[in-house]
Amino acid sequence: MKWLKRHWFDILLAIAIIIGSYYGFRSGGPAVENVPDVYVIRLDGEVEYALYDFISAGIEEAERRKAEAVLIEIATFGGRVDAMTDIGEVITTAKIPVYTFVRGKALSAGAYIALSGKKIVMTPEAVMGASEPRDQSNQPVTDEKVLSAMRGLFRAAAGARRDRGADLDPSIAEAMVDSSIEVRTEGVRRPGELVVLTGTEALELNYCDHLASTRDAALAALGFEEETIVHMITPSPAQRFARLLSESYISMILLVVGIIGIIIEFTTPGFGVPGVIGVISFALFFGARIMSNMAGWEVAGLFILGLALLVLEAMIPGFGILGLSGIGAFAASVILAYPSRTAGAWSLGLAILWMIFAGRIIFRLLGTAGAWDHLILRHSELSEEGYIATTSQVELLGREGVALTTMRPSGSIQIDDDRIDAISEGTYIPAGTPIRVVKVEGNRIVVRSIM
Repeated sequence: MKWLKRHWFDILLAIAIIIGSYYGFRSGGPAVENVPDVYVIRLDGEVEYALYDFISAGIEEAERRKAEAVLIEIATFGGRVDAMTDIGEVITTAKIPVYTFVRGKALSAGAYIALSGKKIVMTPEAVMGASEPRDQSNQPVTDEKVLSAMRGLFRAAAGARRDRGADLDPSIAEAMVDSSIEVRTEGVRRPGELVVLTGTEALELNYCDHLASTRDAALAALGFEEETIVHMITPSPAQRFARLLSESYISMILLVVGIIGIIIEFTTPGFGVPGVIGVISFALFFGARIMSNMAGWEVAGLFILGLALLVLEAMIPGFGILGLSGIGAFAASVILAYPSRTAGAWSLGLAILWMIFAGRIIFRLLGTAGAWDHLILRHSELSEEGYIATTSQVELLGREGVALTTMRPSGSIQIDDDRIDAISEGTYIPAGTPIRVVKVEGNRIVVRSIM
């Protein structure tokens, strides 16, 4: 009894802690029991498949956690049409409401994504529209099939808003895509211009449900109270890296650097810095696309197969079949890494043009600085140094000697005390290998390994 009298307070405190913890863990805490959760996803930068993957995963997470809604904050100049349509489909087919908040620019593909939301909130100074499709060279698409499809997408998005009760003119959405569309509502745009709506204009034309200057104000306008729990979905470092590398200009740089590195590596002896840079560039190029679900591992396998065939072509004599197959596999891997074959072929062709342009500049800059001395002949081949004249080269037919340098397939050989430039039959001949001259055609001396 004395022990109970001394410790009665400690016992009651322990009982209170146990009971409180039990009910607290079961209910999740009375303070947040009926407070709604909203997940916020920021759509920044170029619209591409890495962004689609991020938004799709974010909406799936919100659905899995039974959130009240998702708010997508939009600030973009646009991007890929295929990624745009897939993002729009993810928004419209979500199991929970997905709202869009245009806090800057929702241009081009961004306008369609904004229109896909169940409700649209814009800042007063935000703009939405100017969604004319453009090709890889940034020129307006004139193909009526493409234009018709784009007009249909925007008309359908506007129609879905009208079905939800918004009294709007669908031709305004179509005129965001095609400047030739006649807008039935007067004063929306000047003739021949694409429609671009500010937040205030969009509200007046029922292309926007609310105006708000901040995210909190946007949530309040959508009916969420101040106690609403907001979860920010942020991309992981890997997702951010994949998005960066998937940007069209970054992808082009990786392609150009990779092609230049591989070409230099196959035209110079040994394996050096150009080859390493080329392989790293292609690894980043394909890795970003695989992580972004733009392509599967098969494209990387096809690229590796192409490299292997090119290596075999350099080492094994043949008629160029392995080399041509390697180039074909390489080209196919790049083309298949893009969502559409047309985009892939266009990007590869453009990368080759940039490679030629950049290669000429690099050759001119480094060629005069001595960096290409191992490729360019800069000294005279004097007889005192062991070189022989062309007139006596026919006598070399059938003679034997040794390869002074690695022949892949060109290099230098030594016969007796004479150093001679020669070429192998197409095989890879290591330095120090015994050789025999099998053909002499003018200045061209062809040798074969006799090991």
